[in-house]
Amino acid sequence: MEKLIEWLKATNTRRNAFAREIGVSPSYVTQLCAGTIWPGRDVIARIRDATGGEVTANDFMPAAAAPAEGRAVA
Repeated sequence: MEKLIEWLKATNTRRNAFAREIGVSPSYVTQLCAGTIWPGRDVIARIRDATGGEVTANDFMPAAAAPAEGRAVA
């Protein structure tokens, strides 16, 4: 999500143009950017292809929670 927003800004790509390119609605791209939805495999593949591999499925995963202080990590 953050990576997608960054890519759109870095490439001066408007959300509605990107939506057309990957075959979804502009509101769907907005939801992806906001992190309120999870893209399906087919959409992830289209995003990866449209961004030249710069945005992948891993970029939609939430950041791993840091272990609590004082707790050992196995």
